[in-house]
Amino acid sequence: MRNNGHTLSADLSNQGYGGINYADAWYQLMYINVHALSEHTYAGAHEPAELHLVHKRYDSDALLIVAVPLACNSPPPQGGVPLPVGAAYVAPSPVDPNFNPAVQLLLKSAPPPTMMQISVAGDEVTGPDITALLRGAPFLGYAGSTTAPPCAETVTWLVRSQPVLASDTQVRYLYDAVYASTGGRGNYRVAMPLQGRDIVPYRAVLELAPSIPYDPAEAVQSGSMQTDREYRSMKWAKDALRIATASLDYVRNLDQRLHGAAQASSAALRPGSVLGPSPSPAAAFASPAPAALVPGGGGIPIVAGAAGASGTPLMAGAPGAGGTPMGAGAPIAADRAAAAMAAMVAQAAKDAIKNATAQIAAEANATAFQVAHDAANMVLQGMGAT
Repeated sequence: MRNNGHTLSADLSNQGYGGINYADAWYQLMYINVHALSEHTYAGAHEPAELHLVHKRYDSDALLIVAVPLACNSPPPQGGVPLPVGAAYVAPSPVDPNFNPAVQLLLKSAPPPTMMQISVAGDEVTGPDITALLRGAPFLGYAGSTTAPPCAETVTWLVRSQPVLASDTQVRYLYDAVYASTGGRGNYRVAMPLQGRDIVPYRAVLELAPSIPYDPAEAVQSGSMQTDREYRSMKWAKDALRIATASLDYVRNLDQRLHGAAQASSAALRPGSVLGPSPSPAAAFASPAPAALVPGGGGIPIVAGAAGASGTPLMAGAPGAGGTPMGAGAPIAADRAAAAMAAMVAQAAKDAIKNATAQIAAEANATAFQVAHDAANMVLQGMGAT
């Protein structure tokens, strides 16, 4: 039980105390919060207190809150009368009129002071039974928000349409504790307009846990324990294989694009341009032959494409300053140079792709092996093996 200065709250999260099956989804019971006065009105009037059973959807942050109003024969004095300092706490008597065992779960000990918490011992056999607050009761459902900041509209409300009776002492203890911790203001939110929301009637039905016969011999023979851990580990392994497959597909696509680029480069260079002497395809990428570097008019070496003495660009095979053709060899067709270039680009691409493929395959295998190893360990832990 906690008192945060705004509300009393029983923390039941991760205790396995059940929940609600609503709209084909499971909502786990997390907290029971106490509000005074009630946050919902009945025929325009507030009840002395209201319990909020806060449930969280199993796969998201969506909340389902069951509001249970508390009524008694003699409502507490307005503003509350806190328990005197040092006074001994006397638990409500089970013989009091309208004594409610479900409400008593919140009053086994004195409510904690402001900004304090206490641990309340439970029943080791059955745990707290609050089904009486819901079983067979009519409820009104609507889509709304939390009643404390930030008032997020992620809540489905189920409001019990008939208040639950409790003894005067039970209701007064809860009422007084809330008013004492909030400076006499209470912690209820004023009623809000419906704003066109649909109100849907429901009725709570108790669902018992299914009884599934267990045969240890059959479990050992099957060799398979279908647990959540096993399902998660198998999903991780499948995700690792999917990522590895996608990586290999990307490399193959890169290979195809590089081949296409090499072919396009070859086609672009195929017209009958003359590049200059090239005794062999390998020489196309070697250092320039001396014939491609001849002196110009001023004794300065002239590179293919540089300007001659008259300012005109000199090309291989074109006359130099002295009228001598540049280059002594016969012109070579561009398709030979393009073919050599394409071959070298393709070979370099194949080498890069081969290396990348080997690296990705190794990493994928290592990842898959590690995931399978972790999955096996998780399954063994779930089965109690060492």
